[in-house]
Amino acid sequence: MWKVASRASSWLPFSGVRAVWVFLTQFFVNPAFLAGLAAASIPVILHLRYRRTAVELPFPSLKLLRLSTKRVARRKKVEELLLLVVRALMLALLALALAKPFLKATGFLASRSQSAVALVLDNSGSMATRVGGQKRLDLARARAESILAGWTAGDAVKCGVFLSAGANDQEPGQTLTHRIEDVRTALAKAEPSPCQSSLAGAVARALDALGASGDPHRELYLITDLQAYGLRETVDLLSKRDRSPHLYAALVPVETGQPKDLAVIDVTYSGRGLLVRTPLTVEATLKNLSDHSCEANAELFLDASRSASRSVSIGGGATATVSFPVSFESAGLKTAAVEVKDDDNPTNDRRVLALPVEEALRVLIVEGAASVLEFQNASYYVARALDPFGGEEGTVRSGIRPLKMPEQALLTEDLSKYRCVFLLNPGAMSLEALKRLKAFVREGGGLVVFPGPATDGPRLTADLGLGVATEQATEGILPARIGARFGKPSSERAPAEEEKPEARVVDIAFAHPVLAPFKGLDRTLFTAIQANAGFELAVPTGGSAETLLMLDGQRPFLVGGPVGAGEVFLFCSAPTPDWTNLPVRSGSVFLPMMHTLCHYLAGRRAQSGSLIVGHAILAPAAPYERKGLLVAPDSREQPISAAAGEPLVADLGRAGVWRAILGPRPEDIQAYSVNFDPKEADAEQVALGEVREALQVVAVEALIAEDTDALKKVLSRIREGVPLWNFFLVLVLGLAVLEVYLANRA
Repeated sequence: MWKVASRASSWLPFSGVRAVWVFLTQFFVNPAFLAGLAAASIPVILHLRYRRTAVELPFPSLKLLRLSTKRVARRKKVEELLLLVVRALMLALLALALAKPFLKATGFLASRSQSAVALVLDNSGSMATRVGGQKRLDLARARAESILAGWTAGDAVKCGVFLSAGANDQEPGQTLTHRIEDVRTALAKAEPSPCQSSLAGAVARALDALGASGDPHRELYLITDLQAYGLRETVDLLSKRDRSPHLYAALVPVETGQPKDLAVIDVTYSGRGLLVRTPLTVEATLKNLSDHSCEANAELFLDASRSASRSVSIGGGATATVSFPVSFESAGLKTAAVEVKDDDNPTNDRRVLALPVEEALRVLIVEGAASVLEFQNASYYVARALDPFGGEEGTVRSGIRPLKMPEQALLTEDLSKYRCVFLLNPGAMSLEALKRLKAFVREGGGLVVFPGPATDGPRLTADLGLGVATEQATEGILPARIGARFGKPSSERAPAEEEKPEARVVDIAFAHPVLAPFKGLDRTLFTAIQANAGFELAVPTGGSAETLLMLDGQRPFLVGGPVGAGEVFLFCSAPTPDWTNLPVRSGSVFLPMMHTLCHYLAGRRAQSGSLIVGHAILAPAAPYERKGLLVAPDSREQPISAAAGEPLVADLGRAGVWRAILGPRPEDIQAYSVNFDPKEADAEQVALGEVREALQVVAVEALIAEDTDALKKVLSRIREGVPLWNFFLVLVLGLAVLEVYLANRA
């Protein structure tokens, strides 16, 4: 209809006539047929042309009938006039019906030829699901083409496609434009995206563009499969927007069908760390997004080579876990991928995991105040436990490489190359050191804290802060408050006090992964642990911190808990013979416990590099400039850089293992597992009525087009208003019947 108005008005000779034409298009689909109103004059003309005049003949003998004849003549004249009106009105109404009048529910428009149309297209991963052999996105594309049907480049209509994923405002057709061919091209290019989707963001961009257009008639079409993830956020967004008096909105859902959809929503590993010839277990979590039970065949690929497969039956909407034992004979970056096949949605069938396998774990030992006598320092005992022979010739090295540094090293050392950090006898640390240590933990690093003689418990608690799921703390990392000291180190005790330890271990949490390997051993290995001195630890209630070892008197000896992507373990005593017999007692569990801690924390850090496809932060801000190369899964390289104080960001446009090479050393290579958003595997849908109510908040009228026929009616309703021509045709039919009746009477 806009096309008829815009083209027809272009050849009208006078601006006044054109204005009248544009005005008429506000109420009629085919205003040219209004010329047919002139046909209403035809019955009048014919009546006047062929009207018969009675001849007066005097006839004295009929004088008594004259009065009766006049009454009959007057009645006949009235009937003829009524017949004339009916015929004229019938022709006028027929002309009006052919002009197709309509009635807008909200009044008049300034010009129906000035319109803006926004198509919000959901192209999230779920739109790749095949229904009846077609992708949902193809069905959505067909709906969008129906909305654009009949428009060409010369029409005075602006429209655009707003994608929920992979949107680019610089791409032709993805903003409001008069170039309809650009919009059709953008539609043709749209594909289901593995990137993180934001349907709410697309709707917000579309509403902003429509509002900025200034056009008096605006249309918004939301084309989606109604998946709750993304659409729920959209409903919340719409409920907070203001209503536009010129906006008409329509929800266009696509068929979801009953597909077979199996998704790999998570891949992790467990074991003693990513070391050569060390057994690992790769675990994959599968989810059945269908509403019926499905058989799944999960395959494991190591460095692109098929390694193993597992079959599992998963009920509708349920999840299942499959495990694969693996081991690597050489160090380097390895890739594990779990894949399912033969379902209707390939987007979520594969998930990768980067496994940086090392010859040994790199561990940083940071010590505060240190004694000139090495055996009096906590770092001496921790380093000996982690690597007993220290690389002496003719000895077998452990799988851990500890590196000792003073506390000041926290200001300059790149912590990201270490799997975990031991903080021993910490004193007063600078704000920058505290900031870097907190960032290391929250990004996936492991931290083990042993307070000592240089430690001020309350001061250290204030500096590092509580960080284990407490309501008050958001930036801290400690799993418990460090209070006042208890007991005395053996070197400070009087001879009579020397044989009396302050406390002993009485309770062991063997359920924790760190202590689980010791579950079958003699409990006296732990109950023989004594503490001569230490710090009171207060574990917050209701948090995620857990006490692994408890001393008598309800004093926690070892507390641990997750913080961000990392984890922190806090001992109450220093690892020196002066404070506790843990590191020196015969048959002590100190050495295996330190190894278990390191491997456990290293495993958490290795799995923290999992990102979602799209724009992502590879590394947080650092006090120094960083430059390097980003290597994509297909081996393509691109430069990356970040100035001092800025995070390192990149556009990870596809799933797979990406590598950031930031220096010549092996530890300067960071690997990232990039996968689809697991939230896209949520099969829940939002009800049609709920979305319509949300659209009604921002629009004058909100409609639903569940199928092709309904979409045609919605388009007619929005663009042509309430059709009146059928009503006029009924009137014409009624008048025709009346005309026949009156004509017969005449």
